[in-house]
Amino acid sequence: MDARRLLKLFTTRWWLIGIVALAGAATAYFVTTSQNAQIEETWEATAPVLILKTSAESDTEYESRLRLAENRARLAVEFELAEDSDTYRVGSSAERGRLEFVAVEGDSHTAVDLAEGLRATYLTAEPTDGIVEQLTRNLDDLGVQVLALNSDRAVLVADTPIDPRIAAQLTLMTNHLSSLRQQAAALSLAIRFPELGTALDEDGNPRPSDEVRAELQIVEGTTNRLQAEYNRVAAANPDAKGADGSVSLEILVIDQKIRDLESQYIDIALTVEELGGGGTSAVVSNTTETLNVTDIATSPTRAGLLGLVLGVLLASLAVVAADRLRRPVYGTENDLALPIIALVDPARPGADPERPWYSDAVGRRRSDVQTLRAVLDGVTAGGTVTIGLSGLSVGNAAVQELAADLSTSIAASGCAVLLMDTIFDEPSVLFEYGSTGTDLADIVTGRTSSGDAHEGVKFALGDRELVIPELLSLRAGRLSADPVDTVAGRRFRDLLDVAADFVEVIIVAVPHWGQPETDVLAQRLDHLVLVGRSGATTALDLEDAAAELATRSAQAVGLVLLRKRRLFRSRSADRRSRHEAVVLDSGADTASDGLIVNTPESGDSDRTEADITYPVPELTQDRGPDAAAGVWPP
Repeated sequence: MDARRLLKLFTTRWWLIGIVALAGAATAYFVTTSQNAQIEETWEATAPVLILKTSAESDTEYESRLRLAENRARLAVEFELAEDSDTYRVGSSAERGRLEFVAVEGDSHTAVDLAEGLRATYLTAEPTDGIVEQLTRNLDDLGVQVLALNSDRAVLVADTPIDPRIAAQLTLMTNHLSSLRQQAAALSLAIRFPELGTALDEDGNPRPSDEVRAELQIVEGTTNRLQAEYNRVAAANPDAKGADGSVSLEILVIDQKIRDLESQYIDIALTVEELGGGGTSAVVSNTTETLNVTDIATSPTRAGLLGLVLGVLLASLAVVAADRLRRPVYGTENDLALPIIALVDPARPGADPERPWYSDAVGRRRSDVQTLRAVLDGVTAGGTVTIGLSGLSVGNAAVQELAADLSTSIAASGCAVLLMDTIFDEPSVLFEYGSTGTDLADIVTGRTSSGDAHEGVKFALGDRELVIPELLSLRAGRLSADPVDTVAGRRFRDLLDVAADFVEVIIVAVPHWGQPETDVLAQRLDHLVLVGRSGATTALDLEDAAAELATRSAQAVGLVLLRKRRLFRSRSADRRSRHEAVVLDSGADTASDGLIVNTPESGDSDRTEADITYPVPELTQDRGPDAAAGVWPP
């Protein structure tokens, strides 16, 4: 399926896509809103119990003891609460060093009460005597470590006394060195780039380069002497660092260790104070953690947008699938946008490239063309008319053949006809379109002035030889100009006006439906007949073509379907074949009395056909010596 057909499908069925998309958006919005209304609030409370790690335990031993405590806690809780286990759970966290009693309820207070009740149940069943004594021993160990570190620090401070005057002297030297280096850098830049203005005199002008160089040498000499003095003083006093007041690295490390131990000491001391003397109390965190774990509601607006996108996608797929799976048009249908006016056999048996096929042809194709001619009798009876044939899912060659056969049939009935081929991209070489010579391209692209154009067209038509009596024809020829401009131009309109002086009916083979030049021709012609192929043309094709034709000047006559033989074989077709055989056996005079044609009956699922006989005007001697025998001269 090409992009043009997709665009036509979507623009034709936009209302269906819009309805499905809106329905999807509304459904997603209301379903999401309903689901959000059914979401109940859920709270999770966690009551912890600390399981301290002793200094003598390794990580593996501590984790084993923690898992054992978790199992004992779970058994204790399950023994006391033989209820719904979905509302609580018991776990442990080695990273945080604790047991966790978790309760899940619809209210935060209820969840906290349940979690603390689970913890109390465990502590009652699993007393923890000795924890306070253990913590007290840990405090004593920490105190001893802090005293030892303070002693080491005192020794370091005594061995490395710092004279404040020396520290101040080093700081002052450091500041002066920094200032001298900045001054030297400014002078150096002034020598290299005077335009920067890093060395200016009192008037704001750049100083002479010689003067700047002399000052730079003085500054560099002063810097070197001061740096040497700084190095000497710093070497004699290695622990004196300057104005920051910092001491040696060893003292800093000891101070950090002391602060860490003091922090641990304070935490354990607060825990011992909280326990209040030990007994059966456990090491309990004074805070029960609560968390809202309610399922996050889905945004109805976001769900609606998603439903809108899915609706557009599903509707588009449905439209494309319906177009691909829609039952093709195999015969007459009551609900088609264009009526099927005839079924034509696509085969031209015994076609002779040296003479018109229809003149002495027999068989189904001839009967089908006569049926089409009979349907168009009402159209052609009211004066000169132009009838165009355009293909719908058929090739241009089939349209050119049908236009040639229809023109020959109308000419055989005694009506003057002009047959034109306007398919410049694929000009026909059929005999019915006349011999080589002046063609349509030559006429409409002539170089005569506008005043002589009408007479030039009249002369060109009058000079044409008849293919058969009453049949005048024009080949398309090769066109170097734009075909759209050509059929929209003045010469083509003059051609149609002049042709009315020569003929009564103009049959035009038009490019297949949808071409730009076809749209223009639909505004130049009186009537338009679409030619489709049975089994390939769909009802949607006809709806689109009918909608387009409604905006054009040409009146849509109907649809001609090229038969699909295997689908139209029936008992009536067999009867018609036998009837044709009888007519042919009776001689040429009998054949000239009438034509055997058939049309399918609407609503017949077996595609049965009824036999209809149309009279044929008698052939006169004016049309050639073989007219009495029903045979046209070449």
